[in-house]
Amino acid sequence: CGTGRALIQAAGIVQAERLAIDIVGVDLVGVFDPTPPDLSHLRLVEASLSTWRPDRAFDLITCVHGLHYVGDKLGLIARAASWLTEDGLLVTSLDLNNLKMGGDTSARRFVSHLRHAGLRYDTRRRLVSCRGRKQASLPYRYTGADDTAGPNYTGQPTVDSHYEVVEEA
Repeated sequence: CGTGRALIQAAGIVQAERLAIDIVGVDLVGVFDPTPPDLSHLRLVEASLSTWRPDRAFDLITCVHGLHYVGDKLGLIARAASWLTEDGLLVTSLDLNNLKMGGDTSARRFVSHLRHAGLRYDTRRRLVSCRGRKQASLPYRYTGADDTAGPNYTGQPTVDSHYEVVEEA
């Protein structure tokens, strides 16, 4: 969630409207903007998403441009799908150009496996989505990341994620 600015603003609206909504933001660095002490519906957590586990299921999980900085992008997507409520929604941006599998740079294979696991991929918007809790099984083993990949389509620095196929789905 970066500095948490958007979540702090959303929590202010939730509180002003007296909505029964809890907001949780997770960031590796934890350099959050100052949070008003009376925002009871907001929790900002400093943690690595490679090890963090929520203590509850979520109705909505979003990750806008956060995956650019994550090594195991596919692993995080699969875990996040399991954190949803039965009718929850996951939406995250994913640039397939940052997924590498040996010499194969074809995004088509990744999209096929995402869809086979019950996830949707919108190639035009570069979005992965999932409706309802899934135990998404993807046939890849994460082998490492390259943090020298350079900027992606947004101009932000990004990390390339490297995988190998462990079984054909």
